[in-house]
Amino acid sequence: MSIVDGKIVVLPVLNANGKVTITITAQSNGKTVIKELILNINAQNDAPILEDIEDKIYYRNFKDKKIELVSSDIENDIITYEISMKDDSLATYTVVGNVLTLTGIETRSGETEVTVTPKDETSGISKTFKLKILPIEEGNDIENVGEIVVEEKDNTTTTTLKMDNNLVIETKEDTNLNTVSHEIVVVGKTIKSTSSIENSQVEFTETGVHTTFSDVNVDLEVTANVTGEASHVLKTNGKTTKATSEKIGAITEIKKDANNKIEIITSVEVDDKTSVKVIAKEDGSAEHIVNNNGKVSISTSKIIGAQTVIKENGDVETTSEGEAISTGEKYEVIVSTNTEGKTITKIIRIDSDGNKSTAISTLEKNASYGAGTSVEISQDDNNLTHVITTTPLNGTLVIGE
Repeated sequence: MSIVDGKIVVLPVLNANGKVTITITAQSNGKTVIKELILNINAQNDAPILEDIEDKIYYRNFKDKKIELVSSDIENDIITYEISMKDDSLATYTVVGNVLTLTGIETRSGETEVTVTPKDETSGISKTFKLKILPIEEGNDIENVGEIVVEEKDNTTTTTLKMDNNLVIETKEDTNLNTVSHEIVVVGKTIKSTSSIENSQVEFTETGVHTTFSDVNVDLEVTANVTGEASHVLKTNGKTTKATSEKIGAITEIKKDANNKIEIITSVEVDDKTSVKVIAKEDGSAEHIVNNNGKVSISTSKIIGAQTVIKENGDVETTSEGEAISTGEKYEVIVSTNTEGKTITKIIRIDSDGNKSTAISTLEKNASYGAGTSVEISQDDNNLTHVITTTPLNGTLVIGE
């Protein structure tokens, strides 16, 4: 509150309401006058906010696919949801609590839009996602559906499998550039891979398309599925390093680095602020990198066999497994980075029966390192695992539970 040109200027506190007493004291020629006024700020209901929902791709005749609807409401009111489907001949839907369940209608395939509106006393902003139902059932070979066209032009062979107007799969062998590539376009998004490694092979699979390469040092495979999922796998020294993108739109490059070693780079643009990159290298190490508005968070695992997942919402998690020689105790080191670049590290012990213990975190519960953090996971000659975290200290970090 302030006084400007003889007027009281009141700025309300966000989401505050109720009565407040304002005392005004005026003085002139040694006399003082005190007056009070009561300001009543009425409560106003804020509409609930629904987070974005990723596009969904399912096989024909799918059943009971559950989608969690994540909403918030400043007043903590009970939130309900209103659902509308542009073409309701493709699927049925029910909502229980905050879970939307979809089930395909027998023999139906195609593409439609589903709109979800959160409600308390008022309606929030609706969010719409695409629902794609493939013209094949799970387990069927995609090559048995659609039309395959082969085109040879300028030393490039392009093979296209078109399943419907909204789903196209393509392989390409370009002898001019010495590259092979594969691509799936579905729900308006592209999943693509390009390899510049000589003797790489590309071909259709039952569920999509893949690019492979093998020599005495490594075996690798990059896969794209008609459901929008992409993955890369690199096998070296008897162990497998893998990354999976559950988020539709992954772009993968297979190439050799400055040291003439093979690396696989899978990238996803989450939104106009955030991108995610996962790298597998010939020495078996793996990295995940999250760039949020120029702040880069990096996790590097030098333990061969790390497993990384880019989740539907763009968060990324890398899991490295280890075993202590002296005790035989097994464990997992997990590094999770969200789309804001915030990072959490934890260690989970695994007993002889495969049961996992409560996670041990370096920070207090639910706390995270800020954007710009780097994590390195490694093992020494005694097979002891080290997790080294370097983070910009912009506030307070509490160590331990």
